[in-house]
Amino acid sequence: MNTQNQLEKPVGIGYWFLMEILLIIPLINIILALIFAFTAENASKRNYFRAWLIIAIVISVLYYGAMVLIANSMGSVVG
Repeated sequence: MNTQNQLEKPVGIGYWFLMEILLIIPLINIILALIFAFTAENASKRNYFRAWLIIAIVISVLYYGAMVLIANSMGSVVG
């Protein structure tokens, strides 16, 4: 089979369902996303996991920033 045709082969719904289940599990999700983001031969898989990693990083930064603000606010109220 031609490599270009293999890259454009659609991915089934069962695969995406399994991936979403695995992405719920902490630590497994990060490892899995990193592996597929850099090694997947299918362009749609690779792009999906790259986007997932970017979103995870943005959410993590916002979450930890909010926690620092809350901790500082609580410290100023208590202290």
